[in-house]
Amino acid sequence: MIQQSSPLVTLLLGWIVASGITLACVFGLYDRQQTLIEACFYNSLSRTCFACGVAWVIFVCVSGQGGVVNSILSWESLDSSEPFDVLCLSCSSNGFRILISFYQKNV
Repeated sequence: MIQQSSPLVTLLLGWIVASGITLACVFGLYDRQQTLIEACFYNSLSRTCFACGVAWVIFVCVSGQGGVVNSILSWESLDSSEPFDVLCLSCSSNGFRILISFYQKNV
């Protein structure tokens, strides 16, 4: 584990920026029509920005400053729980089918 201490202001600013960017990537297009320019910007930047938000969570958890988030992600029952693994596998395998059926109804 890396023990690197960051000032409280840096941690708070990092959490606010990372949460804002990640939530904007997930919910930014909810019920909204885009122009071509907006769609180009969103599609080119959303995955990178989402990855930066997740990278911040990983950084603070590895450096020992994750607090509640680190304790939730380090929860022992999530580590070796087979039902959780099965749930993740079923969500990833059935998610595409759900998306296809959703978009076929809305077209």
